[in-house]
Amino acid sequence: MEASEENIRVQNREGLVGFTSFTLFCKRLISSPPFVTHFANTKTPKQQQHTMEASEENIKAVVQILTQTLSPDLGVRRGAEEYLLTKAQPQPGFSLLILKMLTLSGIEPTIKVAAAILFKNFVKRNWVVVEGKDQVVVSDSDRQQIKGVLVELMLNVEPAIMKQLSEALALISASDFPAKWNTLLPSLVTKFSTPDFRVINGVLETVNTIFRKYRHEYKSEPVIQELKYILDIISAPLLQLAQATSQLIDQSAAAPKTLEVLFQSLNLIFDIFYSLCAVDLPEFFEDHMKEWMNEFLKFLNYESKLEELISDDENEAGLLHKVQARVCDNINLFIGKYEEEFEAYLRTFMQAVWQLVVKTNHEAKYDEVVSSAIGFLKSVAQSVEYKLYSDPGTMRSIVEQIVIRNMEFRESDEEIFEDNGLEYIRRDIEGSDNDTRRRAACELIKALRIHFNPQITELCSAYISTLLQHYAQDPKKNWKAKDSAIFLVTALTVTTSTQAKGVTSTNDRVNVVDFFTKNILPELQGQMSQSLVLKADCLKFTNMFRSQIPFEMYPAVMQLAIAHLDSPQYVVHSYAAIAIERLLTVKVRHPSQGNLVTVFNAAELKPYLQSLLTNLFKVLQMNESKENDYVMKALMRVVSNAAEELAPITEAVITQLNAILGRVYKNPTNPTFNHYLFETISALIRGATTANSANIEILERHLFPAFQAILSEDITEFAPYVFQLLSFLLELRPDVPESYMALFGHLLAPTLWQRTGNVPALNRLVQAFVRKAGPRLAESGQLEPILGVFQKLIASQVTDHEGFFLLESVVESMSTPMLQKYLSNIFTLIFSRLQVCKTMKFIRSFIVFLCLFISKHGATVVVQLVDSIQPRLFHMVLESLLLPNLQKVTGHIERKLCCIAISTLLGDCPAMLSEPYYALWGKLLQAVVTVIEEPEDDTVPADMADNYVETEDVASGSGSGYSNAFSLLVYATKSDVDPFKEVDPKRFLVTMLKKLSAQHPGKFGMIVQQSLTPQSAAALQRYFIESGIPEPYLS
Repeated sequence: MEASEENIRVQNREGLVGFTSFTLFCKRLISSPPFVTHFANTKTPKQQQHTMEASEENIKAVVQILTQTLSPDLGVRRGAEEYLLTKAQPQPGFSLLILKMLTLSGIEPTIKVAAAILFKNFVKRNWVVVEGKDQVVVSDSDRQQIKGVLVELMLNVEPAIMKQLSEALALISASDFPAKWNTLLPSLVTKFSTPDFRVINGVLETVNTIFRKYRHEYKSEPVIQELKYILDIISAPLLQLAQATSQLIDQSAAAPKTLEVLFQSLNLIFDIFYSLCAVDLPEFFEDHMKEWMNEFLKFLNYESKLEELISDDENEAGLLHKVQARVCDNINLFIGKYEEEFEAYLRTFMQAVWQLVVKTNHEAKYDEVVSSAIGFLKSVAQSVEYKLYSDPGTMRSIVEQIVIRNMEFRESDEEIFEDNGLEYIRRDIEGSDNDTRRRAACELIKALRIHFNPQITELCSAYISTLLQHYAQDPKKNWKAKDSAIFLVTALTVTTSTQAKGVTSTNDRVNVVDFFTKNILPELQGQMSQSLVLKADCLKFTNMFRSQIPFEMYPAVMQLAIAHLDSPQYVVHSYAAIAIERLLTVKVRHPSQGNLVTVFNAAELKPYLQSLLTNLFKVLQMNESKENDYVMKALMRVVSNAAEELAPITEAVITQLNAILGRVYKNPTNPTFNHYLFETISALIRGATTANSANIEILERHLFPAFQAILSEDITEFAPYVFQLLSFLLELRPDVPESYMALFGHLLAPTLWQRTGNVPALNRLVQAFVRKAGPRLAESGQLEPILGVFQKLIASQVTDHEGFFLLESVVESMSTPMLQKYLSNIFTLIFSRLQVCKTMKFIRSFIVFLCLFISKHGATVVVQLVDSIQPRLFHMVLESLLLPNLQKVTGHIERKLCCIAISTLLGDCPAMLSEPYYALWGKLLQAVVTVIEEPEDDTVPADMADNYVETEDVASGSGSGYSNAFSLLVYATKSDVDPFKEVDPKRFLVTMLKKLSAQHPGKFGMIVQQSLTPQSAAALQRYFIESGIPEPYLS
């Protein structure tokens, strides 16, 4: 079927290849062999959907279904959930019906809460439209009605329902406020005048949730304008509400329940204040700073013994101390960002904060306010007012009354250490303990070192000596003294550190190696019956200062860390695993050779391999550590570093790993552990098969039953991992065994490709099949289904690059005759997508594909093919797509492909010797030299900026709209394969030019001189010289 000039018109407009009649494209696809064999029925045609009216009958039906979602019968529950998701929710009006339900009496409270949760999840999944995501379409009418009733409804329901609706409102406001919902804030602020503080608190909760995003925004013109709109509405009412609340607190001293509600309000008001000041200091707040600071100071000094304000739970902060923590947060913000404006209040607040810290006892419920208060004192030490600490007496008081006192290991800490090891580690080592006193005290010492390093080092060193002496008098009884000493040494020593290397620079006034040798190693060398907390402290210290350990001490340190894996205590064996994992990453300069070496490479690790594997697998059998991700990460690092040394014991190791996999896939609960498990398997595959290719049979024999179970039981969390490992194993093989071929047909099932988390791994697996057995697949009729996958993938901005990856494997692996009858449709699909949505990612992918096709199948085939779709269309492609964007292609192999393809066009394409292509010959030559000589251009045109998604972002799940269910296995990554590894692009270019010049002597010399810049001409001359080809061929 030929396209006539009347039916299709190709325009050149800003590089866009546009088709005026897309119907013709559909007709062409229908008249040609279809690609959609496997995907024709993946989406049901849209049927006329009727609005779900909020009738009594419909409400009763939904109530019944919601009741079934709470059934203890799994089958009943899943059936109800499936109905809601696939049948009820897609109907227009469904969300409004749910909101109507919440206003009715006679419905069980539990059902109403379930309905509110359903509404919140509906909003979460469907309110923001994400391209490529399967969503319910929420009509504009429904959106407006929801926004019209949600605020009033939220404020008139029970607290449990209010919480869910508040979260739903915050989700909507995140996308719509203020631009698409300018009535929201005025309607909320009007509620400040209501006498019911429970309503006010509901409003404040919502406002607080909406405004918290500004804590993480950068100062920019759009953000400033948004904040100005907000502040014009809320600044004065918020201050008036704060003052009115303060007055009511004074008047309600004898009404504890009233005070409880008022302090809840105050806590939210102070939190909102912080969010509004986080980007810039609002003019209104600056003008009324005295009023705000008076309120802050009043409640910083406020005292009460009422149980409504002072929690009787030893671990839960009371309302008063939450409010005081908010005050400290705010003045901390001001000393850090608005120091000049805050200067007049600094000394007053510093005195009040100091007194607050000193008078507050050690109970855990006060940790938040004490930590925040110490944080303020730290900020003062970092500010221009640091001289407030210069007096020796002041400094001594800080160390005695604040630092040492708040570094002490408390009974509550010991309880967490013993009863909740995971929480202890998260607080102690993962940086989630910003609200703990110990971290705050350490940070205060670090801040004081900025301006007073000699003084604070000398002062703290004396306290460290005292603490260690106290410990030495009775180590069993006084172990907490050494614990404090270790923390104080750490605070005093660390200058800079990174996650990857640990401590990278230290206080030169502290001999950390001496402390390690005299105080850390002896503790680790002692019997396990000694203080387990100190064992953990010493392992943590070893981990932190791993790069400062003397080279000759590493073997002994590794042995000690391995020994501590035997401890049944969760924190101790976890810290041992962390230390081992980090030690295996250490690179230091060899003391005699001077070069940078990995301390524990495969050869150095070999003596410890048996004990490491035995002890790590033993820990993973302990009840508390069956899914300990710290231990699994250490195992991953051991397997990775050991590499080929594991080849002889491959079967023993994979047996253990397979047993763990067989246990966790039945109930995946720890994503981090699971990821490290699959990384460990990947590392084993890589190391074992590198040393002995026969190990692949052992690995497959053990893994395939588990893989089959995961896929057959539809364990969605593990499927992307299985596809990656199958790809990795297949890529290691020279051909495709029958066991793999039996799987291939199932890989093209549409349901698998509908889960975007599967796409990168599944696509890689299909590519592996195509590259290993392309002709075989084509002969068996599988090429059309494969191209059906390509068709589906390029239809979405999210997955279009994956479609090109698949198409490139087809082009690489199959001959021109095999592809001939599909080529027109392939290019038609690509051009139609360009017409619908042009993105830089898509253009770059298309250019790489086009260049690969030319390099593999010849330029003449492509020119004739594209021009058969529309006369002179290939000229348009060159002029409007390839030439303007060639320099934006990224990747060494991809840019090399471009050079080879353009060189082929220049020297081995008769069409380029006549018009209209002859006019582009010189531009193409300049372009290819530019690609060789200059770095890639990473700018994105303004008209494509909104649609631009990096391939790397998409693969990692961080790209917009892409499922984060896919996690790349680093140890199973595919090696880049250069299909033209023997070709030197410079030599190939001059060879093509030599051939062309010999065929057409004297024709191209002038074009070369006119087309190339002086720099490019000199570069081309150099290519001739380097290739040993005389330059006169161009004359």
